Amino acid sequence: MAVNTPSPEDTSERERDEPFDAEADFHPKRITAQTFQRLLTCYNTTAQNVQRRKAMLKLQPKGDSKKRKTGSGSDALITKTDFDTSEERIIKDQMEKYLDLDRWRYEGLPGLVWQRKQQGDVEGAAENEARFTSEELCRIMEWKTKHGRPRPALMGMIRSNQEKLVFKCTSTALKSLPTVKDKNKGKTTTISEEVFPKQSMDDLSPLRGVGPATASLILSIATTNAKDEETGEESERVQVPFFSDDTYLWLCVEVYPESSASPETVRVIRNGGSGAGSGSGKGPGSKFIKPNGELNLKYNIAEYRELWEACFELRERLNGAGGADATISMADIEKVAYVLRNIALSGYYPGIDVQEILRMSAEQVEALSVRLGECEGGDGDDLPEQKNESETRGEKGSRSSKKTRKT
Repeated sequence: MAVNTPSPEDTSERERDEPFDAEADFHPKRITAQTFQRLLTCYNTTAQNVQRRKAMLKLQPKGDSKKRKTGSGSDALITKTDFDTSEERIIKDQMEKYLDLDRWRYEGLPGLVWQRKQQGDVEGAAENEARFTSEELCRIMEWKTKHGRPRPALMGMIRSNQEKLVFKCTSTALKSLPTVKDKNKGKTTTISEEVFPKQSMDDLSPLRGVGPATASLILSIATTNAKDEETGEESERVQVPFFSDDTYLWLCVEVYPESSASPETVRVIRNGGSGAGSGSGKGPGSKFIKPNGELNLKYNIAEYRELWEACFELRERLNGAGGADATISMADIEKVAYVLRNIALSGYYPGIDVQEILRMSAEQVEALSVRLGECEGGDGDDLPEQKNESETRGEKGSRSSKKTRKT
């Protein structure tokens, strides 16, 4: 059966944007608002194809590799690319489940958090108390691990949190969220300690399985498309960026696709060549990637501050360049970072057929990724599985200056 292609809606949406710029610069300090928006329209296609590849990995013959994983790491081996009707149905179901979860994360849950009214199921709770439920935290972690790398230990820890504790921690954290001083569409004109959500992150720390990265995700969801409960207008709460591997790699390590791509790029790699790069794992930013594909970070508050400042700098610059109607959000930055990290599966380059990419072996995809200037790996988690979540929460110094991270 043929491999699914990106939806017509996604393709036509991109074609209505600015003409494709083969020389577009993805550097976070130089990317234009037009290039940013074009990448943003590729998000749905990227998410669909990344999940399809993960589903394909699960259907590979068991004897292909003893070390084969369900993630997208460089040790994943794909030899089977043609599937029968029942297998295609399994792949489609997995993709649809994830896409439903993804829409819930970005569109469904954010507004619900602030609109719900307490029904008295938690003792001492007041009406109109904004908070998350334990079930929602589990679904958030499900999205996080499917979006990045599977981490069963974290899911088990999240499930162990009692409803009353979840209510107390999340409602307190949302009350502690800082607000912006500039009321111009919720944007802030300066990056300052005053609006960093340290208190809200501390309020979430009693929850098992919630370190700085997951805390930032919870707060990011709460401040995505948030409306004021009384006026219904855009909330003045500061938008919180999610501490994702994709965003950190792009904005702090400055790993991003740099080379132009063409059908010839795919043909050379398909035929066993490496083009301008190779799948050796020595591409840009490789020193930040562990052998198992995870980022070599501590996921602490100090590193999150670095990402926080970088996100605000980018958002302020792009919103300013986009004119009075610019409304680039922190969630948009997160999505664009995801597209950049999975550029080979995004459909961004009009000359490259994503069907070809999906039929490549893992080694060929890795070679193409390096050719495009990418670095393969999964989304990092707050905690090593063998450690307690409290071991990674301390505010420690950054591993090195941003200058040393440039590639």
